[in-house]
Amino acid sequence: MKATIYIFGNFSDGYSQYLDDNTRQVFTSISNNRISATEVIYHREGALSYYIYTREISKKDNTFIGLCYVFNDILISDFSYLYDIFEDTITNIVVTGEILEFNSDGSLTTKVSQLYSHDKELQRISDYMNSKLSSLGQYASKLPPVNFSISNSESKTFDYNDIVEAKKAIKDYSNIRVVKGDYYDTEALKGYSSKLKAQNAKIQSQDQTISNLKDEVGKLKRQKKQITLVVILFIVIAMGVLIFAIKINSKNEVILRKDNQIDNLTIHVNKLQTDSINLTNELYISEQNLSSTKSRLDKLCIDYGSLQEEKNELYNLSESQKETIESLRRNIDNLNQKLNKSNSYSRNTTSLYKIWAESGTRAYTYYQCGSQYIKTDCYYSDNQIVEVYTTRDGYALTLGGYVRLRDLKKQ
Repeated sequence: MKATIYIFGNFSDGYSQYLDDNTRQVFTSISNNRISATEVIYHREGALSYYIYTREISKKDNTFIGLCYVFNDILISDFSYLYDIFEDTITNIVVTGEILEFNSDGSLTTKVSQLYSHDKELQRISDYMNSKLSSLGQYASKLPPVNFSISNSESKTFDYNDIVEAKKAIKDYSNIRVVKGDYYDTEALKGYSSKLKAQNAKIQSQDQTISNLKDEVGKLKRQKKQITLVVILFIVIAMGVLIFAIKINSKNEVILRKDNQIDNLTIHVNKLQTDSINLTNELYISEQNLSSTKSRLDKLCIDYGSLQEEKNELYNLSESQKETIESLRRNIDNLNQKLNKSNSYSRNTTSLYKIWAESGTRAYTYYQCGSQYIKTDCYYSDNQIVEVYTTRDGYALTLGGYVRLRDLKKQ
C-alpha cells in the first residue's frame, strides 16, 4: 500500500508545507477551520482520500503542526488507529528535537520558525510515517462510489468517543472530522513533560528561597549598621557625661557617682558589642545557607542535562531500529533473487499469458515473503504477453515477479 505524505503547519514565521504543491489550498482551508487541540479529518476528492491530523502547539500564537496521508482509491475507516499512528509520529518528532521540543515548564513549543528549511528532518519524518503503512493496511478497503445525494461540501463532526458512528458516515460523506480534546499525548510524552514540570517547580522554589535569603541578609546588614551607630552614640554620650561631671564637681562622691555611671555605660556598650557579634554570626550562617542553596540549584541543572542525554539515547535507539528494518528488507530482496535464479531451469515449461489488468491499464508485480506476497512499484502494461513458470496461491510466477492470476488471460 502506497501513500503520499505531507507535513505542514503554522510556525512563528507563518504557514509552510512539505511537499509544497497544488494540495496547498486543501491544507490551508482545513487548517483555518480547526476546532480542537487535536483532530483527524477525512477529506475526499474523487478517487483521492486525505487523512489529515492537526496538533495545536500554542493557541495564543496560533501555531500548529499537521500530518497527512493521501491514498488513491483506498478507504481507511478506523480513526482510532489513525490517531495512534499520528500521535506516535508526534512523539518521534519531539524526541528527535529538530522541529518541536518541550519548554522547561513541560509545554510543547516550536524549535524552528519555518518548515521548508529543514528538508532532511522532514524527509526522515516522511520515511517514519511510510514505515507505519504496513500495519495500517489491515484497515484498508476499496474506496466506495461517491454518494451524489450528499453534497461534497457537507461535513460531519464526531467526538473521539463516537468513532463507530464516524466509521459509518465515512462511506457517504466526503468530509468527516473526529476531535479528541485534551487526551492526545502518548505515555512517553506525558512522562517526559511531567519530569520537566517537576524540575521547573523545584527550580522556581529554589529561586524563591534564594530571593528570601537575600532579603534576610540585607535586613541583617542594615541592622548591623544601626547597632554600630548606637554603640558610637553611647560612647560619645558617656565621654560627654564624664567630662561634664569632672568640670561641675570635683568632689569624691560626685566622681564616684559618675564612675558608676561610666561602669554601667561600659556594661551596656559590651552588651551591644555582644549583640553585634551575634548578628554577624547569623549573617555568616545565612550566607552559608545561600551557598548550599546554590549548590542544590547546580545539581538540578545537572539533572536537567541528564534528561537531555536520555532524550538522545531514545533517538539513537530509534535510528538503530530503523537500520534493523533496512537490513531485513535487504535480506528479503536477496532471498527473492535466489528464488528467481533457482526457478530459471523451468523456462522451457512456461505458458504464455496476456496481461488483462482487472484494476486498470497495468498489473503490478509482487515478491514472496513467507506466506505473504508484497507489492512492488514494477508492473506489466495491459495486453502485454508474459511467460508464466508456475502458479500458486492465486499468483503466477513471471520473469518480473509474481502477478495476480486475475490480472492474466491465457493465450
